[in-house]
Amino acid sequence: MALVGSLSWRIYTFHTVMTPLCESSNNKRSRLQNMALFLASPFVGLYYAVLLPGKLIQLAMAERKQSQAHSDDSK
Repeated sequence: MALVGSLSWRIYTFHTVMTPLCESSNNKRSRLQNMALFLASPFVGLYYAVLLPGKLIQLAMAERKQSQAHSDDSK
């Protein structure tokens, strides 16, 4: 029961959560950067989903050609 008395609880209201402690230029820049990354993330995911399999197929084909050329040289 001693532990319960030692806990302190802070009540968060809309004002304490939504207002920053200091509105500096770094804070504004960080917020804009976070928003830009959030908005760009679907396009980055789409880029990887579309182009990465093509690149993997291209690498596999190049490896296959190289192994075939290597086996032809050994004959």
